[in-house]
Amino acid sequence: MKRIEEPEFLKRELKNVNYIADLKRVNWLARLNRALTEKQGKVIPYKFLLSSDLVDLFNGIKINRSDSTRKAFAELIENRIQAEYYMSATLIMWMWGINRVVHRIPGEVFKAANQDYDLSSVPIEPLLKLPQWTTCIAMDWNGTNPDEHNQCQRFMMYALVMLNGKEYLQIEVYASRPDDQIVAGTRDHVTFSILIDTSMNNVKAGFDQALIDIPEENSREVSQSIRISDNDEMLYDLITMISLVNGEHRKAELGKTDVKWPGYQILGTAGYKIRPRLKAVEFMVGDQYVPQLRAAGFTGEHGQRKSHIRCGHWHTYWLGPRSGPRTQERYWLMPIVVSGRTPEDL
Repeated sequence: MKRIEEPEFLKRELKNVNYIADLKRVNWLARLNRALTEKQGKVIPYKFLLSSDLVDLFNGIKINRSDSTRKAFAELIENRIQAEYYMSATLIMWMWGINRVVHRIPGEVFKAANQDYDLSSVPIEPLLKLPQWTTCIAMDWNGTNPDEHNQCQRFMMYALVMLNGKEYLQIEVYASRPDDQIVAGTRDHVTFSILIDTSMNNVKAGFDQALIDIPEENSREVSQSIRISDNDEMLYDLITMISLVNGEHRKAELGKTDVKWPGYQILGTAGYKIRPRLKAVEFMVGDQYVPQLRAAGFTGEHGQRKSHIRCGHWHTYWLGPRSGPRTQERYWLMPIVVSGRTPEDL
């Protein structure tokens, strides 16, 4: 892994997030360390570190309603479920800041895996096996490829969260202008937010149920977040990236690959204690597949293939005894030579 520089807006956001997390009535790091000691280093943070901690904090403060923004924020806090959802992005970013691992997927691998599929055919279970408490995947980390709106989709963070006592997968996509075009005094980034109810069987059902549980609400006056409320192209791209990263990590957990994934720096001398990483680090996911894709003649165009090559595809497996509890695994399978010859000979 190598160190990488964080975007300027992310540095500012982390500074604000860490300030809130360190407040005496929140104190997430101390609570995490206590739990690590009690559980001997094995914890599930989202079960006890909650965005409701921040809602309780602000509910205990008399909010000045002198202008429209403060008034809108006070009204948001009074709506408990919407307030928890609004505050959960802060918790997600704080949990990422503990370890600061940025996963990168080679463009060729993403294009090969990002195939047309029905979201109702994608099981929920493999999406819940995250490599990190908050997992970050770089999209345009350095902000060099603005779209037609002059925005760069920098990265996404996703994590399991508890909202109103129920578990969801929450995805936050951060977009901004290129750093050299950000004007002081203006909003320097925007967030696209997605919720998926993890109690459902597939992604589409989970996405639809989350919109019923926590309806879309226009809180743009106090938030930079835009709720994604339909099955647009962005959602398909995000599910592909999450499936790739989670799947490759799961293969390593099961001993199917020898790739060593980054873990947390947990010290266990006088009780267990986590050592936060101070600089972001880059971890490549799937770069070992690039030579094979090139050898198979993959260009990223739909339908393009060489003869005697079985196209790469997604495959869902059941793991466990037939008569006992079983889990679903979803992996992307590389293009496979089916003629008995190497791709170079075709």
